[in-house]
Amino acid sequence: MGLFSNATAKKESGTLTLSPAEAFTAVLTTAMAADGYATDEELRILRDNLFSLLLFLPLVEVARLHMLERVLKLLESPGPEALLVGARSVLEADLRETAFAMAADMVTSDGELAEEEKSYLDRLRDTLDVNEEMAGLLITAMAIKNRG
Repeated sequence: MGLFSNATAKKESGTLTLSPAEAFTAVLTTAMAADGYATDEELRILRDNLFSLLLFLPLVEVARLHMLERVLKLLESPGPEALLVGARSVLEADLRETAFAMAADMVTSDGELAEEEKSYLDRLRDTLDVNEEMAGLLITAMAIKNRG
């Protein structure tokens, strides 16, 4: 079974079916879009994650870029909520926490946390079923990391 065998455009029982790599990418792209625009720092974080996390190491650069293109299309339609629900169904609990941490890093990367971004992190925490205390610690840690 290939890495993209459950990929992208397939829906089963109303839930978008994603590979684990696509699911992680979906969380990061929805974080990037949370306030309506992508900063250079958010794009850097996305790129760094696509090229450094163990989940993405089996993918060559071209495959990573194609996967990102597919996820960005899904961000437009069916939209961010469908992507997050699809991601939740694929990612294991520990990887959901990792994805949440990376999303928190992304939305705090500009040193500010806009209301849209706070709302996004609340929805993401609920959708990924990340413990509220853990989510708070992760957001705080990423805000501290991004102060300077």
